Amino acid sequence: MKKITILSFLAFCIFSKAYADNDTLINSKAAWKYLDNGSDQGTTWKSKTFNDSAWQTGTAQFGYGDGDEATIVSYGPDLNNKFITTYFRKTIVVSNPAQYTSLQLQLLRDDGARVFLNGTNIARSNMPTGTISYTTLAKTNQSTAKENKYYLFSISPSLLVSGNNVIAVEVHQYNVTSDDLGFDLRLIGTFTGCGIPAGLASSNITTSSAQLDWTSVTGAVSYNIQYRIVGAGSWTTGSSTTNSLNISSLSPSSNYEWQVQTVCSSGSGLFSSTANFSTASPSCDIPAGLSSSNITTSSATLGWTVVSGAVSYNVQYRIVGAGSWITATSATNSLNISSLSPASNYEWHVQTSCSSNQSAYSLLNNFTTLTPPPCDAPAGLSVTGITTASATTNWNTASGAINYIVQYRLVGGFWNQVASATTSVNLNGLTSARTYECQVQTVCQFSSSVFSSSVSFTTQQSSGIVTIQRGPYLQMLTPNSIHIRWKTDVATNSRVRFGTDMSYNTIIDSSANVTEHEVKISGLNPDTKCYYSIGSSTIDLQGDPNNYFKTSLATGSIAPFRVWATGDFGNGSSAQDAVRDAYTTYAGNNPANFWIWLGDNAYSTGTETEFTNYVFAKYPTVMKNTPIYPGLGNHDYANIGYQSASALGTNFPYFNLFTCPKNAEAGGVASGSEKYYSYNYGNAHFIELDSYGSLNNSTSTMYTWLQNDLNANTQRWTVVYWHHPPYTMGTHNSDNDAELINMRQNIVPLLESKKVDLVLCGHSHVYERSVLLNGHFGLENTLTAAMKVDASSGFAPYYQKSSPNFTGTVYAVVGVSGQGGTITSQASWPHAAMYSYAKTLYGSMIVDFNNDTLHAKFLTSTGTIYDQFRIVKSGTARNPANNYFEANNNEELSVYPNPFSNETIIRYNLERESPVSIEIYDLTGRKIYSFEYSQIQSVGLHEVNIDQGIFKNKFGLFEIRLRTNSKSLNKMIEHVE
Repeated sequence: MKKITILSFLAFCIFSKAYADNDTLINSKAAWKYLDNGSDQGTTWKSKTFNDSAWQTGTAQFGYGDGDEATIVSYGPDLNNKFITTYFRKTIVVSNPAQYTSLQLQLLRDDGARVFLNGTNIARSNMPTGTISYTTLAKTNQSTAKENKYYLFSISPSLLVSGNNVIAVEVHQYNVTSDDLGFDLRLIGTFTGCGIPAGLASSNITTSSAQLDWTSVTGAVSYNIQYRIVGAGSWTTGSSTTNSLNISSLSPSSNYEWQVQTVCSSGSGLFSSTANFSTASPSCDIPAGLSSSNITTSSATLGWTVVSGAVSYNVQYRIVGAGSWITATSATNSLNISSLSPASNYEWHVQTSCSSNQSAYSLLNNFTTLTPPPCDAPAGLSVTGITTASATTNWNTASGAINYIVQYRLVGGFWNQVASATTSVNLNGLTSARTYECQVQTVCQFSSSVFSSSVSFTTQQSSGIVTIQRGPYLQMLTPNSIHIRWKTDVATNSRVRFGTDMSYNTIIDSSANVTEHEVKISGLNPDTKCYYSIGSSTIDLQGDPNNYFKTSLATGSIAPFRVWATGDFGNGSSAQDAVRDAYTTYAGNNPANFWIWLGDNAYSTGTETEFTNYVFAKYPTVMKNTPIYPGLGNHDYANIGYQSASALGTNFPYFNLFTCPKNAEAGGVASGSEKYYSYNYGNAHFIELDSYGSLNNSTSTMYTWLQNDLNANTQRWTVVYWHHPPYTMGTHNSDNDAELINMRQNIVPLLESKKVDLVLCGHSHVYERSVLLNGHFGLENTLTAAMKVDASSGFAPYYQKSSPNFTGTVYAVVGVSGQGGTITSQASWPHAAMYSYAKTLYGSMIVDFNNDTLHAKFLTSTGTIYDQFRIVKSGTARNPANNYFEANNNEELSVYPNPFSNETIIRYNLERESPVSIEIYDLTGRKIYSFEYSQIQSVGLHEVNIDQGIFKNKFGLFEIRLRTNSKSLNKMIEHVE
């Protein structure tokens, strides 16, 4: 929006003078309530009864981008995807509507707008015809001249009522990359009777008083004046025989509004438009004399000069460059702070709180915490008690040690890590006749030492009998192939025998002598069950009726299938066993088609031994026949540090144990990484992300791949899972933890823009399940009712996701498949986004897909269903190229949009020439519309527009019946308000 031109200003002045009997009900630069969060306000926001108390207040001109705005409105977090619609509301008081003979609306808008008076549409400017929603774009982009123009509309004064009247305005952008927005409005009434005062001005304003002045009105006997704090329910009144009044006993630091009414000998005129002023604030000085003292490795004392009139002081401090402040309050002019990081440069400042206001924050002061003494590496490392599968490491005590980290590996392989509070660790699960190396690190209070020098040892030779140490387990399931893996104690070649029964009529061999065996079986048919055995060319090591796999459904198939999801499970607890047993009992003869892991799979540092003992040993039967699509948690990264240099690598046992479809072997787009990947099953698309060991900002490799993968996705359902949940108030706080905040702010907006249906996470050792959400990317206290697409249970009734928008996502935290039970939750438990939650239960999630229905259940360790919800989809599928929804040209009969409010399109395909008739029936069977084409219609695609007028203000479900010479086609549609 540019500065108003001199010609425009003169034109306004001439207009005002020509109509001297006008009453300016709303003037330019007036105060308005506004909402600028990009949400869909539906239709209720424009009514008189709508509660806008949560909206912000500002003065016109509103907008951004031109520099002349009095109030800057938000365009959202993305410069290239700005909010399309911004809402404004203003209440005006009219004491006698009958005195007005006409109303004129003067509207400044950039780019387009609609205006409502008491809920009635009184102006539509630069907007398309038909139904308008919060995503509707303005018709044209506005030139500079049009940006500065006030557009005039004549309004019937009969729309006014005595008392409060509401003007509601929605301003729309021409496109989502528009560089500016602008809005102002005047409402002028022509009246009869006593003149309305003008020229309202405030002066001599103090903390408790002000002088009010206005221009004298010819014929005035006296004047009535009323004033109040903006938003107060009642007015304070006064009168004056002159055109001036001094008022007192006002509240300091308050925004007041006031208006004047002329009293003539023939009666009283209308009250003028309101004018505003703000009372002064008592002085509250900024603290000075900041100093830091008593600095240690983890604490400091902050001091400053006492400020007269101070009630308390607010202190903020942080490490220089950190994103957020830590805030504390002190009643004196000093504060002791602790739990600081050693050897770190901190900055801090302080603010005075007085009885009625606060000062600005002071200038920054800095201090650096002390560096702790170095942490010595252990000495005297030795290995004793060596057997075919184990050994014991020993070392000398290191000064200042809290505990120790031992890492060991096959020479040249991946490191495994074990933590110890003593100076000895037993290493188990080793392979016979292999050479290992190990080293140890000291962990002190504030730092860790380097690892000691390595010591090598060789395990003893076994007796020669081959033993399976891990597996078998299934990986990389597709409609035509699968990978089978297992581990033996000695190296052998690999053989898998398989077939549709236990005669195993096909053999796959691998000649390499290895202990880590992996065999790929390909050339299979979709949805086919096969039995298998594993071993070598000389012996079958294992094979029984539980050794089977079933290839996945063909991509796009609408046949039903089941998924099992567990999070934070591999800790060797009895709770882990109970969760497993509850699942196998519940599933019975209908087990999951595959198994999703939500991270923190092996506690506590994801070593190979922990995976062997706490994962593979716990699920031997399940793993034989249920393919696994795993995800990573911080414990699988040995808690090495969020997005640290080590975590960004792959030097962890997880990557040696699992085979994931990084090259799009199972569908989706190739990620090139086993940290994050995607795959298809039936009519669903699944995406696994890494929330700990991969960067996730908008320029990161993972984000770019995710965007490409979502854009290419054409599946009916989309499920995404990772470890750190975007919303939780369990053992972790999604308002405070960086891993959780980053995924919510960086990844969730992309997922919701691509209409993802379900997000599964772990990490927080509770169960939490949200309502159907959309658009909540901030802290918990920024969640609004408008962000809850459906706040019901989601089971009775179910969550409906309909074309063209398919808006809404359910978020579930399942971090209790072994960990959890009775825990200490956050102070604000449960998170405000949640419908169902529990912090004393263990369990897992079962998700069933059946064509257009997703049914999820939280199954507890005792075998009960604690929570369940369903998502049902209606309408045609998504076109990922433009993120809109279109009818499938191959359907014989489709309708879009459906549901609809204004008009919809019936689209049908004819395989042969035929006459066509179309009829619409309500649910009672009464025909409300029929049409028959007089000519034979050709082969191919045809469209018919159906207008809302056909339904005569009737809403709900209706049936379309289309008839040709050869067939009859039916489709349900929904007409909504």
